[in-house]
Amino acid sequence: KIARSIGRALSLNEDLIEAIGKYIDFYNNRRYQSRFDSKTPMEVRNEVLGNESPNQYPIAFNPRISKYKESLKNKAQSA
Repeated sequence: KIARSIGRALSLNEDLIEAIGKYIDFYNNRRYQSRFDSKTPMEVRNEVLGNESPNQYPIAFNPRISKYKESLKNKAQSA
């Protein structure tokens, strides 16, 4: 995914480290997310740090987490 985003194959560790850093910067600072009311994760973070009662953003349902929690519950019941 990262290799496609920069448009060339990565051959050196330095290139990979740089590409990962660029992607993290993009994700945190330039990727607006609908779940955050069209704000970037960094904008939401800064808003939370500077406010005693920050906005609450819902956490999207994740079926893998639900399945994992159910397996933990089943293990606890069978123990």
